[in-house]
Amino acid sequence: MMKYPHVVLSVSILISSVVLAACLSGNMLEVESEAPATTAPEATTTEPESETGPAHSSSFDATKYENVWVHAIEEKEHEGRSLLRVSYPITEQDAINARMEAITQEFIEEWRTVATETEASYQKYKEETGREAATFITHYRQHFDVSIANENLIFFDIVRSIHTGGTGNSFVVGYIFDRRTGAELTIPDFFLDDSYLERLSSLTREALGESIGKEELASDPEWVESGTAPTVENFDNIFLPGDGTILVRFDKYQVAAGVEGVVEVALPLASFADLLKPEIRELLGLEDETGAPGETLDGVAEIELAENDGRSTLFVSYPVTDKQSINKRIEEITQHFIDEFHETAAEIEKAFQDHKKETGREAASFVTHYRQDHEASVANKKAMFLALTRSINTGGSGNTLVSSYTFDLHQGNEITIPALFIDDSYLQRLSDLTREALAERLRNQIAEREPDADDERKESLFESAKWVFETGTEPTAENFDFIVFRDNGTFLVRFDKYQVASGVDGVVELELSVAAIADLLKPEVRDLLGIENGTTSQQSRMAQTVGRLAHSTLSTPARRTISQAAALQYFSGLSLLNFGRPVQAESPVQDEINCREVACVALTFDDGPSFYTEGLLDTLKEHNVKATFFVLGTQVRIQSETVQRMFREGHQIGNHTWDHPNLTRMSDDQIREQLQQTDNLIAQIIGESTPFMRPPYGAYNDNVLAASGLPIIFWSVDPLDWKDRDAATVAARIVDAPAGAIILSHDIHKSTVDAVPAIITALKSRGIHMVTVTKLFEPQTLHAQNVYIRQNDSPSQ
Repeated sequence: MMKYPHVVLSVSILISSVVLAACLSGNMLEVESEAPATTAPEATTTEPESETGPAHSSSFDATKYENVWVHAIEEKEHEGRSLLRVSYPITEQDAINARMEAITQEFIEEWRTVATETEASYQKYKEETGREAATFITHYRQHFDVSIANENLIFFDIVRSIHTGGTGNSFVVGYIFDRRTGAELTIPDFFLDDSYLERLSSLTREALGESIGKEELASDPEWVESGTAPTVENFDNIFLPGDGTILVRFDKYQVAAGVEGVVEVALPLASFADLLKPEIRELLGLEDETGAPGETLDGVAEIELAENDGRSTLFVSYPVTDKQSINKRIEEITQHFIDEFHETAAEIEKAFQDHKKETGREAASFVTHYRQDHEASVANKKAMFLALTRSINTGGSGNTLVSSYTFDLHQGNEITIPALFIDDSYLQRLSDLTREALAERLRNQIAEREPDADDERKESLFESAKWVFETGTEPTAENFDFIVFRDNGTFLVRFDKYQVASGVDGVVELELSVAAIADLLKPEVRDLLGIENGTTSQQSRMAQTVGRLAHSTLSTPARRTISQAAALQYFSGLSLLNFGRPVQAESPVQDEINCREVACVALTFDDGPSFYTEGLLDTLKEHNVKATFFVLGTQVRIQSETVQRMFREGHQIGNHTWDHPNLTRMSDDQIREQLQQTDNLIAQIIGESTPFMRPPYGAYNDNVLAASGLPIIFWSVDPLDWKDRDAATVAARIVDAPAGAIILSHDIHKSTVDAVPAIITALKSRGIHMVTVTKLFEPQTLHAQNVYIRQNDSPSQ
């Protein structure tokens, strides 16, 4: 059965800070080939640039996308002069799906009509003049995002870009549905009467007028007056982000010059609260005049340092709450880490200078890299858990340390882990429970590593290795300094890197039953956590905020920022710490493979994750095969848990840009934005940056090479799976791939995913190992501004 990405739905109002350019997923009809194009194409067509392109948010709110998947269609006709790319949501409600499909179908039919007319004009012009003109194009594009999502309502933001040879136009419109029944709600349905239109007209005119006066908006009063007349058509895209405001979006050209694109105005919700219907206020979960829920987490503080010519770097993040006493304690904890960094950095810098003086050489091993990432979760509006992950590298492989802190939100004080329990007997209980779990884990690893070994051999290996986890689980407070309770009757225990396993395993996490320790918890703690009868109460609400925003460079001098987090929401069933932290990958099974000695190929999948990716991951796991996924930021945004799974199961993740543009037609800044937005989001999810990229359509030139700052991974085998949607055909084109090949495919096509079992079986029968791109090229280092096509070739520049 297909396992779908699953994230938890908020019962309060949520809002995306960007327009989602979701693309390339689901069943496509006839898509553009990813055929190699190492130079910029001839200027016969121009890909329309989206004026409403995504502006990546510093905090990704995964909760909006519960049970929302992407279906995308892409068509290419008239030798590329007519292009269509639409994406629309698929939900758990058939009625909603039918409406969104109908809306999208209207757009598709309009494209076909216009494309036919434009093509006729093109052919006539060509016949009359003997020339080809690049202005005869029909490019239609539809994106969507989820603006509001709670258990009652879901609000889709549809953005449509139309380009027919000129500057093009962009339209925005919102669709609102009752999630329980699938019924569509209109914007007028939200208000008591039509007086909301006059209110919107008056306030938006005032706001836009101020922007014009400050020369922040390329428009004039008459333009604004026309575009904000009190009509339903002018105000067809408004929604409530849950932060005490109403957002109004206007189409391109509606209230300003085209250079402004889609214009957005934020207005105080208090100005409209009296006009909302009571039942709508209830559906939206508005509790007061402003609709703003009480906040606990106000934002995230970040500090970055680069010293000693970059040999010493520091990054720390920690949450900022509305409790000053909690903030003070968190700052103390963080400052201790910062002080340790400065002390260590000074010692290592002295050693670096002494070595340089004695030998006349600079050694790269003298480094001090400290990093602190965090996750903050709230239980029952009473207790907050703070999880810290600290990475320390001083020239070797480095170490990773984890610890957790619990705070009483009412009292504003810290509750230490020992203070959660009646007495110290909890340590022995935790020791026994974790040893049992880790013993089973080790036995499974041995069985996977040596499947043909007899029982005596396996037991010998177990006995020789068990001392590691037995030492790390001695019943001491130092060994159990990370405990976080979840809302599903379990709690998490994490161990530092090297504490209970070899360094390759990194931080090890165990999920244990609360029932196993419930009798040892203090009664007041049980009440604080909402624990009843050995499990966590179903009425308990836990929430998570994003841990950090990844940065690719460090600023000097120190830079401190407080980034406003969305108002903290409470929702049921959310597994704590399931997003925003670096996901720990499983122990790599490929370490023993040497692709210089055995035949290897790299399976790569582009344009996902999609509706079919979870099924593909099931297949890869079943056959113990690792692959490389070149993902789109727009898809990652909706299916973050699929990306977590990719990484956790040992696959490699590459950058395929944010929304699949032709990079050769973009400026250097646009190229970097496409890649950095995607990299930031991926790093936020898995804790690592993308090591390389693949340009959409295979299109790159010198500007792309220089601006990307990443190695480019091309391919040597293309099964044309975008063209021939037949699993047998796709498999037949791959199974004869030579050793060292990089194989291109797309996990957005069901036919491709269906072909993978046959591909794996055939390649294994030839003695070929399927590995990640990095493993294929080891020990070779992949360098930026180089293009890699297959294993044995020298990279091209």
